[in-house]
Parts: sequence; structure tokens; C-alpha cells
Amino acid sequence: MNIQSIRVIGLFEEFDHTINLRMRERITILHGPNGVGKTTVLRLVKNLFAGNMNALLGISFAEIEIAFLDKSKLRARRLKKQGHKNVFIVSLQLEGAGGQIIENYIFEKSALNDMDDAQLRSLLPLPVSAIEDHVPELDQIGARIWIDRATGEHIDLYDALVRYGDRIGFPVERLAEHRLPQKIKNILDRTPVHLIETQRLFARRTAHVEPRATSRNWRAHPNTGNETEGTGVAAASRDMVNEIKSSLSRSGEVSATLDAQFAYKLITGAVSQLDESDIRKRYAEYRAFSKSLAGAGILSDPYIRDLPSEALDVADRKALSLYLQDVERKLEPFKGLLEKTNFFTTLINSRFRRKRLTVDKEKGFILTGKNGEIPSSGLSSGEQHELILMYELLFKVKAKSLILIDEPELSLHVTWQQKFLDDLAMLTKLSDIDFVVATHSPSIVNGRLDLTVELEG
Repeated sequence: MNIQSIRVIGLFEEFDHTINLRMRERITILHGPNGVGKTTVLRLVKNLFAGNMNALLGISFAEIEIAFLDKSKLRARRLKKQGHKNVFIVSLQLEGAGGQIIENYIFEKSALNDMDDAQLRSLLPLPVSAIEDHVPELDQIGARIWIDRATGEHIDLYDALVRYGDRIGFPVERLAEHRLPQKIKNILDRTPVHLIETQRLFARRTAHVEPRATSRNWRAHPNTGNETEGTGVAAASRDMVNEIKSSLSRSGEVSATLDAQFAYKLITGAVSQLDESDIRKRYAEYRAFSKSLAGAGILSDPYIRDLPSEALDVADRKALSLYLQDVERKLEPFKGLLEKTNFFTTLINSRFRRKRLTVDKEKGFILTGKNGEIPSSGLSSGEQHELILMYELLFKVKAKSLILIDEPELSLHVTWQQKFLDDLAMLTKLSDIDFVVATHSPSIVNGRLDLTVELEG
């Protein structure tokens, strides 16, 4: 990970926090009393690395400083605009390892709401009043104000364009938020940061929004709210199928190239020959690996037979040496997938009671109970929480990412909480990621005070 420490000054005009990340263990736990800003610190970090300057304007803080391993620093300050009482700007400053200032940048929210109708017509591809007809998540409540029913927030025109500009054909990059200097953007891009908030842990639900014919005749649908229980698990299941298909496709491409070259290499002697003992050892390893892929649901049963017990002649050794050399390359796309799939199913099955999860390359997740297969909605909210969180951390997060998790204890049984850090420790190795966890739960900490940073009130 590139980040060494996080410092926040003037949070809520009251708190200063310094967080030195636990670099060796790769897991840092934030704890402290309610109201000191644990969740807000995570949101600050996430929005800064997402380049979401508009979101930073909405958080009460004076400065956040990120110190990197190479001794460079990035600072974001929230300042009052000169001559204005309640208008803020964000100042970004990139400092090199020697303390020299490399880049300065000032972000000021575009004054779209101050434009007259003629100016807006030249900027937007449709009238402001027609935006909600193209974006069913938005319900207009004022001239340039909407309720975003996906989040429950009141948002203005600038926010609406940032979030949904692509829906109406507006080039979002025209907004200042998307014109960060390249040097600062490079710093932000080199460390992917993901925030897993409390509400997202409950089965990856999203707001259910009914389409409307026009904004004039739309009425709230009685089922507006969360999607059906288990839809997050079903989405992860479909994604698992795509993960397997992707590995199969990569393996197939390698196989097509190698198979086309096989006869030529065999005839021309372009083969590094193995002795018989190495051939039998590597063949047994290939057979075992293929069976493991079938057992994990990634491949169909390969029906690979043992080699004959009779001694191999020169021609056999040559052909098998080339075959095993090619097989190793063909199976390479499955190695990481198998390790993660086995860890995932073992972990989930150790948590679930009276239910079992298996993976199938065509169906994704198959959940069974004592009476046979059960739907994803048959899982408790805690089981859905665990399954989706672990799936996303294993399969959907890029290596070298920093994962921010807010209150993971919610909806987790206390025995699961006690195992949570062990799970994260394994994930740091399998997925090559780091964690900052904000929690109130002693069971999450589970005696690992060496990983904790207290945010004092």
C-alpha cells in the first residue's frame, strides 16, 4: 500500500485525528466514542481518492493530509471563499518528498444554479424540467432542486449532472470536478480506495425505482425502497459465473495458440524434455489440479486417467514433456480463481448453519438445506451480509487497494465478529489489499489492540 498515514484537522470544527496505518499487518482498526467522526474520516478519504471535490465541500473539516511511503504528501483544505460567508472551496496541494510544492489546485463548485435559462439551454442537451423524465431516481421539488430517491438526499443541478449526466447525454467531464491536474490525478489513481458503508453490507441492495411516463403523472410506487431480499446474492452469483467464463476464455485463447504450434514443435524437436520421474510427478499434479477445478465447480469433471505403469519410450517422453509444458500455461488463468473460490466456499460454509454453498460454472451459487435447494432470499440478513462482503473483497477489488469498512459488526453474529480479523488477514494475502476498519465492537477487535488507533473526543 502507498499510504502511510492520514491526518484530519478541524473535523466538525472540533476534532483533530492522526492515523498511522499498520503497514506490516495491513489492517488498521479505528475506535472511539460516538460523535468523534470515525465514519466521516472514512468518507473523507474515499471522496478525496475518488476525486469527488463536490462531496468534500459538504463535509465539515479544515484539512486532510495523506502521507505516502515515498514521503510525498497530498493535502486538501476546505476554505471559505473570500468575500463570502457560507461559500466554500477546496484547495489541493501536492508536496514532494523534499517538501517542495509540486501542484496547487483550487476547486470551486460550478455556479450552474446561478445561470439564467438561456445559458443553461446552451449548456444542456434538454430542458432542466425534463431531466427527471430521463432519470427515474430524481423527483423534482424545486426549480433546480431534486430528491434523489436512491439516497434520500436533496440535490441541486450540479449534483444531478455529476451523478446522472451520462443518462441525459451531458459530458460530465465539462464540470470542474473532473479536471484535476494530471499530477494529482496520478497520485490518487495509484491507490484505489473503496468504502464499504454500513447499509451496503446488507445484501448490496439498491433503491427500487419505478419508471414513469412523465414527471407530471408520476406517483410514488408503493414498493419504493429496497429491492427484494437476496437480490444482492443473486447478483453476486451471476457475477461468479462471469468470473469463471472469463478464466475459461483466457485459457481457451492460450490453448488455441499452443495447440496450433504443438505438431510443429513436436516434429522440429523444439521441446525441453523431462525425465520420466518428472513427467509422472507433473502429470499427477496436473491431474490433481484439474480435479480440484472440477470439485470447485469451475470445470466439468475432466476424466483424466493415470499414465500407464509401463516405462515411457523416447517418443512418449517427448510428447508428454511438450504436453505438460503447454498444460501449465493453459491452466494459469485458473490458479488465482481456484484459490479464491476454495477460500470463499470454505469460509461461507464454516459460517452458515444447516445450509451449504457450492459453486457451479453455469448456475453460480447453489445453496442447499436439509430440504434441498433454497433461494438466495432464504438466507438471513447476516448470511447475505457475510456472503456478499467476502465475495466482493475476494473477486471484485483490485490488488493494492485500500478498503475502508464502516461498522462491520452490524448484522454479524458475535462468533463471526470474533473471526472477522482472521478473515481480513487471509484476504490481505489472497487479494493483496489493505484495510481500515471503523468499529465499536470489542468482538471485532478480539484482543488485537496492536492494530487499533483511538480517535479521541
